[in-house]
Amino acid sequence: MIILENGELNQWGDESKEFFEQELVKQLKIIGEQDCPYALWRKGLCSNIANANHKYVLNNGVVVGVTYRSPIGSPDTGHKCYASMQNALSGSGIHYGSCAYIAVDINGRSKPNQNGKDTFEFRVYTDGVLPKGHVQSYSNDGFSKCPQVGANCTAWVIYHENMDYLKCREKLSYDKGPYSCKDAVK
Repeated sequence: MIILENGELNQWGDESKEFFEQELVKQLKIIGEQDCPYALWRKGLCSNIANANHKYVLNNGVVVGVTYRSPIGSPDTGHKCYASMQNALSGSGIHYGSCAYIAVDINGRSKPNQNGKDTFEFRVYTDGVLPKGHVQSYSNDGFSKCPQVGANCTAWVIYHENMDYLKCREKLSYDKGPYSCKDAVK
């Protein structure tokens, strides 16, 4: 909806970070921001979204963290926002061209506060959002690193509707199956 109303993210100009945040906030039921001192985060007492620019607490306790990239032409020296979902799906622009990361901790401050267990990440592109670890990123940063890089398990959970990579990872295959521990023993 945001893209339909305002155009692709990389065209938003230097104000895109603030604009993106304003538009995202309209879509969420936010009750506040999470402020977590580093010492508490290290003890696992806060959501596992440490590097996000902003961490929003929703009315259901979920914490959503947003980390921004820079638009093309921005004086910011950070990564630039230029890749479309098509770039990512074809294997190019998977990391450096994304416009933002969205991390979701489904149970907020409650433990375990670990990627791939209760925290999942998505990448925002100029024209949409993809879960981290989608099949096209398999050889780079995808499921091959799940659960060692827990954020890369997001696509598995969405596409296969389970977290069996925590139980029988060595028996599963993202793109060829089996997709569950139950199917692996057949």
